Amino acid sequence: MRIASGTVDQVIAFVAVDSTDLKTRETTLTTFTVYRCRNGGAVTVMTTPTVTELDATNMPGVYKLLLDEDMTIAAGNTTEEMVFHITQASMAPVTIAIELFRPTVTEGNTLAVDASGNGASDVIEWLGTAAATPTVAGVPEVDVTHWIGTAAATPTVAGVPEVDVTHVGGTAQTAGDLKASLNTIDDFLDTEIAAITAAVITNAAGADIAADIIAMKADTAAILVDTGTTLDGRIPAALVGGKMDSVADMTAISGDTTAADNLEKEYDGTGYGHILQRTTIATLASQTSFTLTAGSADNDAYNGCIIVIEDVSTAAQKAVGVVGDYTGATKTVTMLNDPAVFTMATTDIVTIIADRALKATVDNRTLDVSATGEGGVDWANVGSPTTAQNLSATNIDVDQVVASVSGAVGSVTGLTAATVHSDLDDIQARLPAVLVGGRMDSSVGAMAANVMTAAASNADFLAEINAEVADVLKTDTTTEPSQGAPTATPTMQEILTYLYVAVRNRLDVDSVSGFKEFHNDAGTVIFKKAMTDAGGIYSEAEAVIGP
Repeated sequence: MRIASGTVDQVIAFVAVDSTDLKTRETTLTTFTVYRCRNGGAVTVMTTPTVTELDATNMPGVYKLLLDEDMTIAAGNTTEEMVFHITQASMAPVTIAIELFRPTVTEGNTLAVDASGNGASDVIEWLGTAAATPTVAGVPEVDVTHWIGTAAATPTVAGVPEVDVTHVGGTAQTAGDLKASLNTIDDFLDTEIAAITAAVITNAAGADIAADIIAMKADTAAILVDTGTTLDGRIPAALVGGKMDSVADMTAISGDTTAADNLEKEYDGTGYGHILQRTTIATLASQTSFTLTAGSADNDAYNGCIIVIEDVSTAAQKAVGVVGDYTGATKTVTMLNDPAVFTMATTDIVTIIADRALKATVDNRTLDVSATGEGGVDWANVGSPTTAQNLSATNIDVDQVVASVSGAVGSVTGLTAATVHSDLDDIQARLPAVLVGGRMDSSVGAMAANVMTAAASNADFLAEINAEVADVLKTDTTTEPSQGAPTATPTMQEILTYLYVAVRNRLDVDSVSGFKEFHNDAGTVIFKKAMTDAGGIYSEAEAVIGP
């Protein structure tokens, strides 16, 4: 391991093994003694060696030693070897060597190199003298003091070099030669400009372009008169610097200022026309409840109105719902239902449209309407169902069965006094045969003849009763009782069931817990009884729930 000279925050790892078998890794060791020796010098014990175990579970026996003493090499040396000898009573000694070196680049820094392998250069001195701080970062300050070894002339204007042209095209020039050349160029330019001017001027003199401009202005004015257009009177008010003003105000539509005002109020959210409010969602409690940034201060101002929510990021995403309730003090809107088109969020655009038409209790429902326009009625949703309903003009299907009728029945179509009297006579004719002093006679043959399908004799009646009892005892089945203590007031069925469970299913007598445990068919303890044996008396307590 190589460590830069003077560095005192590096560590070196080592493995601690058992001092006897030389292979078992030792963990949780403390109190180490460490000796150091640099460049073959004196062996010296480290005064405060810092040794730390890395991870006794994932890296057992691995420790690290902080190298923080005598870490600077001698002057004049580029590299030195340093040896550490680590001991501890329970581990075999460990000896580790490292190299100390003198870095050629400041430690912790790197040299920038381009794709071609060229190192970056930062010029801070010129021949031992600090370079001037550049006016523009990255652009060196260049001060030209000599030209080919000769001192440059001091400029007349600071920062502007004195330029003395002595040759043109390789030929020596005098001041008179250069002036003559410039005059020649000037004469050439005058000739060319005159030719161009003559080509574009059309007046007879051929030397005055003003006349042409005046004529063009007169022609333009004539065009405006011919077309009935006074542009200079219309354009300036809407122009700022020759461009249409971003806050141009349309004050009239087809000359009607009221129409312009009405159109403005229709869409600016001030509530004119059928658009009552156009604003944004200020806070969002849920997908059916939120507050508005702006809105009416009156409670219920928007109840029953259509509300359109537009996604602030995607204008094509719109959801339509119905305002169920509105609180003016907090500007809180509560919708009847979540439109469930997209997830609404704060700053989404809200438009409330005036609409007090009849709305369904549940939003976006349809009404079943017949061909002649009658609306369907759900009898389960009739208002005031406990109030008497007038059905005088309603026919009730003769096959309809009425479970029960409470209160007085005014009249029943098809039921006459004669038919009721006949039925009562029939009942009267049947009762005496089975009643004695108003009680059931021991002889029930007559009743059997009227209520049984078998025959009209006591023997048949008893036989049928016997068959039913036999069916209950021999055919009908019951289920095991659920987990719990048997009740103190059981039915006959429960008595028989608990007796059957005790006889048929598993029974454990647990001497450890002191309980007798009764199981169901699945092996679960459904109830148990505590057992005691004291003074020669064995007792079982009342049953309690298991297990």
